[in-house]
Amino acid sequence: MMLTFGFFASFFWLLNRWTIHVTQIAHIDFVGLFFLLFSLAIFHKHKRLSFLLFGLSLSLKQIAIFLLPLYLIWTWQESEKNKLESTVKSLLLILIIPIITSLPFIIWNAEGFFKSIIFSATRSPAGHLGVPSIDELIGLVIPEFVGIKAKLPMLLIMSLVFIGAIKRQIGIYTSVLLTMFVFVDFNSVLFRQYLCWVVPFIPLAIGDTMSTNRQDYKTK
Repeated sequence: MMLTFGFFASFFWLLNRWTIHVTQIAHIDFVGLFFLLFSLAIFHKHKRLSFLLFGLSLSLKQIAIFLLPLYLIWTWQESEKNKLESTVKSLLLILIIPIITSLPFIIWNAEGFFKSIIFSATRSPAGHLGVPSIDELIGLVIPEFVGIKAKLPMLLIMSLVFIGAIKRQIGIYTSVLLTMFVFVDFNSVLFRQYLCWVVPFIPLAIGDTMSTNRQDYKTK
């Protein structure tokens, strides 16, 4: 059964339209996704390497930044002692590569660098698919609902996923899938390549559920 599901997951990832599209336009999303998936796969057994790989993924593409709270939650939960210290260390390991790779740009033009970071969080609604986000529709009625304020619907819904992770109600891949789905569905900006950050986690989240069901069956 798992072998069949493995083939399904592989074909589902390789041959879906979003993967094919991002391949055609030659974006580097796959590189960032590879390191993210690698990081998640080894999280339980090799945490330090997992944190570094997640940081490397963020250095290439910042889309997965919303998964940072999940990494910190998982670290806190799995630390047997000194939970705060372990969580802070994990945060530093995640940030070290992004900080190092950002240093040349900060030295060259710090103002421009930080403005480019802020721009991602405050830019006006836009996208390739022509489907408005909820904050864009609210902005038609309340013109002041822009910038950071416009991200509130997305962040509030995303926080519900984090609460589920804190309560251990959802698995790792399910948490990631829901977080990325919220980003795609509620972020002000939607580009076609964003969809490929959701696709690989659909079969992985199903695998989470299958694993849980098998464990429940064995305990009965």
